Amino acid sequence: MKLLVNVMPWFGDGHIHRMDRYISNDPATITKQLNVMQASTINGMRISGVLMTWQGPLAAFQHQTALNMCQQCSQRGMLFGLVMDPWCAKLGITSDRTTNVQNALDNATTQTMLNSPAYLPEKFVCDFNTGANLVTLATAFPKLKFLQFGTGFSWPTINMNIPNSDARNLACVNSLKQQNASKLMMIPGICPKFNDAGMPSPKGVQLGSWSGARDYTTSVWGDQPARVLDGHGGNFFFDQLAVTPMTCPYLGDVTWNDYDEGTAIEQDLSISCGIQI
Repeated sequence: MKLLVNVMPWFGDGHIHRMDRYISNDPATITKQLNVMQASTINGMRISGVLMTWQGPLAAFQHQTALNMCQQCSQRGMLFGLVMDPWCAKLGITSDRTTNVQNALDNATTQTMLNSPAYLPEKFVCDFNTGANLVTLATAFPKLKFLQFGTGFSWPTINMNIPNSDARNLACVNSLKQQNASKLMMIPGICPKFNDAGMPSPKGVQLGSWSGARDYTTSVWGDQPARVLDGHGGNFFFDQLAVTPMTCPYLGDVTWNDYDEGTAIEQDLSISCGIQI
C-alpha cells in the first residue's frame, strides 16, 4: 500500500479560502511542500504522492496549481492523481454536468497531466460527487478508471445530527468501515481530525476587499454551525486505521493542507522536519 496525500490548490486565489503565508500555484511553494512530503512519514509510511482536488481548466488558478504539482511530482518520481470536485461539473458552457466534466478532461493541458509519467499507473480519477454520469465518462475515456466516492475511494464523513462528540466520531468510523467494505475500494481515506470553524470572510465578500477576523462559530462554508470531529489525542486516526483494508493499492490522507476544514497535516510535518513552507 502506498500513501497519497490530498492537496487543496486554491490558497491565494483571492476568493473565500485563506492561507496568508503562501500562494498555492507558486512553483516555489510546491517545491517546499514536496520537500516536506519527502522528508516525512505518517504512521511509518513514506508519502508516495499527491491526490489533487481539481475543479477543471475553467478554474484557472487551481488548474495551474495542479499542472505545476504534476510536473514537479514527475521530476521527483512521485505519484500524482486527480480528485474531481463538484465545481469541475458546475463550471462549463452547458448545464449538463457530464458534458462539462468531459470537456474538462478533454482539455489539452488536462491530458498532459493524465498522460504524465507521474500519473497513477492505474489511471484512477476520483469523482467527489460531481453528479456526472461515470458510465458515459468511462465510455468516452476508456483508459481512465473512475472511482466513485463511497465505493472506489472513501472519505471521513460528519453527521452533525449527532450532538455527542464521541458518538459522532464513532459514526464517522462506522461510515468508513461500510465504505471500505466495497469490493471496488482502491483508495480508502483517513484523517486525523476535522474542524471547519472559522468562516474566512462574510458571505459574498472577496478577501481582497475585507480584512476582518475569522468567525469561529460558523463553518467555513457559511450558513451552518461549525462541524467538528475530535482528534482524541491521535486515537481517532488509529480508530480509522483499524477499519482500513490494507490490501488496497493506496491509502489517502485527507488532507495535506485543507486549513479551511481543519484536516491539514502540512504545518505539523513542516515543523517536525524543519522545512518552512
